[in-house]
Amino acid sequence: MRRFIVPPAIVIGLMAVSILVYDHGVSLVYGLSGTARLLVDLGAAGMFMTVWMGAFISHPLAFFAGAGVKERVAAGIIPGCAWIGKMLFTTSCVYSGWELAYFIFYPLALNAFAVSVMNTGISEIVCSLVARRPFIPATRAFKPWAIAMIVVGSAILALSLAGGGIHYFYLFVDIYTSLFT
Repeated sequence: MRRFIVPPAIVIGLMAVSILVYDHGVSLVYGLSGTARLLVDLGAAGMFMTVWMGAFISHPLAFFAGAGVKERVAAGIIPGCAWIGKMLFTTSCVYSGWELAYFIFYPLALNAFAVSVMNTGISEIVCSLVARRPFIPATRAFKPWAIAMIVVGSAILALSLAGGGIHYFYLFVDIYTSLFT
């Protein structure tokens, strides 16, 4: 449990607290008080750290707790997927059924997943380098599957952000209108 459940749970807990702090700061009428501005800024920083860099927190915790490869990969990807799930939940009042399923391809959701995959691969290599024994040459830091995760995550990001992301967004909207209107 401490190898697989606890690391992503820590990141998801921090994410939930950050979202609550951000929402409370916004409810205080942002811009009118220093407290509201501070809460919004702290909440936004916490959300950025947990959503976009959550794999750098949960994966090393799982790695150094002795988790297996599948557990480490899941621990790195789960925080990003949890945020995508939160986005799907909040948009479920607007979209339903297949439209909601299609929302997974929304640029922010797709990029959150791609960044989680890429960061998990990077974290695996860094953790392997840190944990490597100096006189044991058989320890491989650059594992092929970790490199593949970096390549796949980077490729998805590069394709979805090409041209400032506008090309992918228009493709997303065009497919949406052809499917659901």
